[in-house]
Amino acid sequence: MRKVLTILLLLLLGNAGAFAQASSSSVFKDRDNPISASDLQSKVVVKGPKPVAGDIISGVIRDADGPLNSTPVVERDSLNRTLAYSFTDSTGYFSFRLANPDDCLQAFYIGLYSVNCEFSGSYFEIEMKPDIDGRIIIEDWPGWPGPVIPRDGDTFPLLLHNGKLASFPEGSRDKLNSFDFDRYYNNLDKIALLYGINRSDIKEVKVIIDTEAVTEWFAWGINGALDVITR
Repeated sequence: MRKVLTILLLLLLGNAGAFAQASSSSVFKDRDNPISASDLQSKVVVKGPKPVAGDIISGVIRDADGPLNSTPVVERDSLNRTLAYSFTDSTGYFSFRLANPDDCLQAFYIGLYSVNCEFSGSYFEIEMKPDIDGRIIIEDWPGWPGPVIPRDGDTFPLLLHNGKLASFPEGSRDKLNSFDFDRYYNNLDKIALLYGINRSDIKEVKVIIDTEAVTEWFAWGINGALDVITR
């Protein structure tokens, strides 16, 4: 009996492994250069020993183009109060005197991912990455139909129409999550029905893998993108 249970368990584990492998082999994924959501977040390198109250906290902040000037850097406590702050200079450098090592450091810049981290050291090297929400606020979209942007937990790719965000009726998120894009991305009948367009109007369906999609759409392209080109 134990032997039978062991065999069944091995079979189940084998199937689970096969499923995981199948899930990671999506046509929207770059197999040679896998990408994750953490790759799109701002990067922080902390150096030096853990500071104590009264120590000088310093560092540099930059983005892909170079140092970020006039970036606010603050020390926030558990009640979200600002206890110390600084602004970066033209070289991206900042410094301030620490009030409490149990607080956190926060940095903000419009259009870039904010930084929130512990004072595990006294010197911070920060590279801020683009935040797609800084480019367009979906909540401000003038009514529906409108674009449905993938969020954490969504499985569907970013859906485009002739290179621009595709529009869908309100409440389409569940429908998009249940659609098997890996299987039907090249099925023009199903794609036309999903997009609400005529099949005969479809000229081409482009699959854009995740590493290419995030170059243009940042975090929105983490699941890749599907671009339906019509005549």
